[in-house]
Amino acid sequence: MNFPRIKPILFVILFFVVAKLFFFTKFMVVLWDESVYIGMGKFFYSLGSVGLFEPIRPVILPLFLGFGWKLGLDVILFGKLLALFFSIACIYLTYLLAKDFFGEKVALLSSIFLAITPIFFLSSIQVMTEVPSAVFGLLAVLFFVRKNSPWLVGFFCALCFLTKFPQGLLFPCLFIAYFFVYKRKKLLVSLSKFVVSFLLTVLPYLVFNFFMYKDVFYPFVSASVHQGNVVHKVFDGSLLSLFHNIFFYIVEPLMDNFLFVFLFFGLFFVFRKKLFRRFSIKTIFVILFFFLVYFSFLVNKQYRFSLVFLPFFAVLASFGFVELVKRIHRMRESRRRWFVFVFFVFVVVSLFFVLYKDVNLYSWRIGEESPIQKEFFRFFVDKDANCILTTDPVPVAYSNNLFIPYYDTIFVADKVYDEFSDRCDYIIYTPEPFPCEFFGSDCFEIKAGLFNKINSSKELVFYNEYYGQPYYIFR
Repeated sequence: MNFPRIKPILFVILFFVVAKLFFFTKFMVVLWDESVYIGMGKFFYSLGSVGLFEPIRPVILPLFLGFGWKLGLDVILFGKLLALFFSIACIYLTYLLAKDFFGEKVALLSSIFLAITPIFFLSSIQVMTEVPSAVFGLLAVLFFVRKNSPWLVGFFCALCFLTKFPQGLLFPCLFIAYFFVYKRKKLLVSLSKFVVSFLLTVLPYLVFNFFMYKDVFYPFVSASVHQGNVVHKVFDGSLLSLFHNIFFYIVEPLMDNFLFVFLFFGLFFVFRKKLFRRFSIKTIFVILFFFLVYFSFLVNKQYRFSLVFLPFFAVLASFGFVELVKRIHRMRESRRRWFVFVFFVFVVVSLFFVLYKDVNLYSWRIGEESPIQKEFFRFFVDKDANCILTTDPVPVAYSNNLFIPYYDTIFVADKVYDEFSDRCDYIIYTPEPFPCEFFGSDCFEIKAGLFNKINSSKELVFYNEYYGQPYYIFR
C-alpha cells in the first residue's frame, strides 16, 4: 500500500506547535503593548465606550482582537492563539519564499532556522504587531516574485503597513523592484495597479484619521516621535556602543542565534554564483538594505523590531549553510576531515545554546496567576466606572471599562491629567512610565508635582508594591 508523501515542512510546523502548546499550560501573562492592542480592539467594537485608544498604534491587529472580544471569547486566550496562527503562517511563508529562491533543502532549513530563533520563539504567542506584519509583508513579496496580480501585492503591502507603520518601507522597496521585472508599458500597468491597490486599502484609515483628528497623517507624525525614545537607546558615547548602535540589527540576531553566521556565507555564494542577477534576489537585497538602514539610524533600538526582516536572514543563512556543506563535501579527504569536525562542533554548540534559550523561555513563564494580576490588574473587573485615567494599560485587558491613558511622557501626562481628572471615576498612578533620568531636573519636579496633585485631592482606594514599584488607585 502506498501512503501519500507528507511534506517535511508539516513536521517542522507540528513540532513548533507542540512546543508552543506547553506554554499554554502556564498562566497567560499579558504585557504592556499587548494590553494596548487588546484595549484598542475593545474600543473599536464598542464604538469608544469600552477599552483604550492610542493614535500612534496601527489598527489591523486591534481589529482582529476586537472581533474575538465581540464574539464573547476570552480575548487574552484568543489573542495568544491568533499570535500562534500568525507565527505558523510566518514559518510556512518563509519556507515557500526560500523554495522559490533556492529549492526544497534551503526552504526546509530556513523554516527551522526561523522557528528555533529565540526572539521568534518568544514572540510567537505574544500579541504584538511584528510577526503579523511580517506575514503580510511575506505575502506581498511572495506574490511579487511569483509575478502574481499587482493588486494582491499592493493589498498585502498596505495591510503590512497598517499592522506596523515602519513596514510602510516595503512600499518603496517593491516599487523599485518592479523596475527589475518589467519594461515600458507592462511596467507602467503593473506599477499603476500596485500603487492604486495600496492606496485604496489605506484610504479607509486615512478617512478615519480625518474625522478623528482632522489630519490624515496625525498618527504617523505622532508615532515618528517615538522613534527617538531614549529609554531604549544603545549609544552611550563609547566607541564600543557606537559599533553596537550601528550594527545592532546584525549583532543581536547573531548573538541570539549563532547559526545566522551562515548569513555571510549566503551573501558570498549569492555573488559567487552570480545569483544577484535574478530579480527576486535583487528584491530581497533592496528590502534588507532599506530596513537595516532605517532601523539602524533610529535611536529607539529594540531587538524585536528585527522580526519584520528576520525571515530573509533565515533564508540567506540557510542558503549559505547548504552551499558550505556542498563545498566541504567536494574537498579532498585529507582536508575534509578537519572541516567536517569544526563545522559539526560549531553547529551542535550553536543548536545547544539556541534550544537552551528556547527551553528557558518556558521556565520563565509563571505557573499561576501572580498577586499583581489578582489584585491590581483585575481590580476593575466588577467595578462600574464612567472612565479610568491610567498610567498602566494592562488592566484594560482584564476588564470592560473605558481607560484614558496619560503615560506618554511626564510633560504630556500632567496636561492630560488636568483635562480628564474630574471626568473620570478612578485614577491609576504608577511612576514606572516616567524615567526622569533621561529628561533632566524638570521631569523630577513635574513628576513629584503630579503625584502630590493626585494624592492631595483624591481618595486612595488601593496601594501595593510589585517588583519594587508602587501601584496606586485613587477615586
